[in-house]
Amino acid sequence: MAQAFCESSDCVNALAPLEYLPADTAVQLTRMYLACSHLDHDRGNNEPANLKALCQRWFTYR
Repeated sequence: MAQAFCESSDCVNALAPLEYLPADTAVQLTRMYLACSHLDHDRGNNEPANLKALCQRWFTYR
């Protein structure tokens, strides 16, 4: 099922939980737009298992 973040395993926008970062780490928040990808490329198949949330940066660099 699609999440509120990029679900690509190789995405540079993958989120690390803030509690795992060292206390002195600078964090910059940016707006990220997500697109819904159909894994089987069939836009008519909207089953949750066939959908993946991917950021537009991921689409741009692939």
